[in-house]
Amino acid sequence: LAACEQVDVAVLQGENRRLQVLLYVLLASLTTGRLNNIVRNTASENGFLAWRAIVQEMEPQTAQRRIAMLTTLLHPDLGDETVFEREWMKWEAEIAQYEKVEGKQFDRQLMHALVLEQAPEHIRKQLQFFAPADYNQLRDMLKA
Repeated sequence: LAACEQVDVAVLQGENRRLQVLLYVLLASLTTGRLNNIVRNTASENGFLAWRAIVQEMEPQTAQRRIAMLTTLLHPDLGDETVFEREWMKWEAEIAQYEKVEGKQFDRQLMHALVLEQAPEHIRKQLQFFAPADYNQLRDMLKA
């Protein structure tokens, strides 16, 4: 992407230049406020660079995203008995997304402890009584 900043507008010809200008015009007409200022401050009506600048502005930094995801995962709100299963499945989907982004498995012992801690009282008592040894057993019990 750094090379994209170095591209001389004169080098871009034909279809590439037309697409670059078209993207710039679309972004300039469809954005407002701060994002529109970003587009309009892009050199040489370069739509590709304007798009890149918008993406950089709107996407959180990787470290910030990681911390935000972890905070959400470590403090699940699994709700009461009426919504527990739905919220638990949603939480597992968020963990799967985290694992995909990070490329490593979320700690299953931690998941086990968090579900036991956050489950509604009636469900928690059942889980504590049967004392599943690991998260997979706990998950099987909850699915049954």
